[in-house]
Parts: sequence; structure tokens; C-alpha cells
Amino acid sequence: MEGISEVVSGLALAVVVGLMGVLVNRRRKHLKLVVRVLEEKDEHMVQFLNGLVSSGQLKPATATT
Repeated sequence: MEGISEVVSGLALAVVVGLMGVLVNRRRKHLKLVVRVLEEKDEHMVQFLNGLVSSGQLKPATATT
């Protein structure tokens, strides 16, 4: 009886650890997707601003100390 209890406990622990791994993997994939989307938006914004600077509609920022 005690051996069966240990086996059931071990299986339950394995299932819990497996599910946690799946959840962490899902969140990591979602975070990568979000970051990739933000990077693409930032890239478009930088290109747009560089175009405004090139055309003279916007002056480049200068660092002040």
C-alpha cells in the first residue's frame, strides 16, 4: 500500500512539473511575440523620424550637458 502511495505521489508531482513547464513555455513564446511586434513598430518609427530629419522638417536632437 505504501509503495502505491509513493508511485501516485510521484506521478502527481511529474504531472504538476510538466504542466508548469508547458505554461512557462507558452508565456515565453507570447513574450517573444510581443517584443518582436514592439521592435518592428520602433523600427518603423525610427525610419519615419529619420525621413523627417532628412527632409528638413525636423531638426535632430542635440545632447545638452
